[in-house]
Formats: sequence, structure tokens, C-alpha cells
Amino acid sequence: MTTGQIPRLPAVVKRYFEASNRRDAAATAACFATDGVLEDQFGQHVGRAEIEKRIIEINRRFRPAFALLRDQAAEEDVGLVVSVSGDFPGSPVQLDFHFRIRCRKIAALTIER
Repeated sequence: MTTGQIPRLPAVVKRYFEASNRRDAAATAACFATDGVLEDQFGQHVGRAEIEKRIIEINRRFRPAFALLRDQAAEEDVGLVVSVSGDFPGSPVQLDFHFRIRCRKIAALTIER
């Protein structure tokens, strides 16, 4: 994902996708607040340790790569349409990512089809 071309994205969202595309689970999880929440089709994951565990599993199973298609960014509320490709049927898919930012960390991320 070339997030550098999107100046409106908060730095933590840029870091999230850069780390995600490197498949660096620790760096990706570090983008979240200590009590951050990741919600995806597999459920809700609360806290950095649980989020990192989930990211490790996703990386292992699907080897995802992310490309930004559209954004609606504000300082604390960021909505993105992202193309996600990887080792899964139907790849690539378009998913909606909704970030809530608090104190320069991700307080919540919801990923939906």
C-alpha cells in the first residue's frame, strides 16, 4: 500500500498498513492502544497481546497484502476501502476498514465485507 500518497491518513494508520504488509505482527499490534479492539469476521480481539496473536494467525493462514482503494479520513475517524489479496479463495477481496484513533493509537478497528 502506498500510504505516503495520502496525506490525510493519520500516521498510526500508515504505520499499521506498512507493518501489516511486512507481516510484522508485533509492529502491527503496537499501533493499537493497550486496550484496543480488533473486530473482524472471526470475532472481537481485545488488547495488544490478543490482537498480535490474531495477526500472527492471519499472516500464517492467508499471507495477506493490502492496497488502499478509497479513503475517508478525519483526525480520529478513518474509513477505508482496502483490496486484500492473499492465500484464500476469492482473492482479492474489497473490505471496509473503520479505525477509531485515540491519543495517536488505534482504539478500535472494525473490518467488514
